[in-house]
Amino acid sequence: AIIMDDEGCGTGASACVHWGVFNLPPGKTSIAADENLTLLNGVVLGKAYNGATGYQGPNPLAGPAHTYKITVYALGGLAPVEPGNPVPQYTRASFEAKYGQYILAQFNVEKQLAVFAVANGKLKDTGKRLASTGGPSSIRSMPR
Repeated sequence: AIIMDDEGCGTGASACVHWGVFNLPPGKTSIAADENLTLLNGVVLGKAYNGATGYQGPNPLAGPAHTYKITVYALGGLAPVEPGNPVPQYTRASFEAKYGQYILAQFNVEKQLAVFAVANGKLKDTGKRLASTGGPSSIRSMPR
């Protein structure tokens, strides 16, 4: 699973969700530019802060800095499949609360964020970069 949220609008389960991808195949180790993840069998895109399904880029209001965090989760084989109906919407905190017992490892990215656009279900790099004020990227693995 991959979740991107922004704790500039709320923390924990109240964070602003920008992207959620669920049921990625275990062998999926990278995502290519322009790759349409919905073509992968069983992959479900989550609902973003504005009710749209799929990636919704950063669009902060003026004011304090926002910290966008992307977390990639490796889940154990017994983790339940996330259904596509209703469309799931998880912050990192709510996903970890529901799936915590299945999380084998996670990788957090919060230093710099590339701004992407989505067209026809494909992710495209706009070339824009946003610096974040969060701490370093980190890897956490869970004991088995």
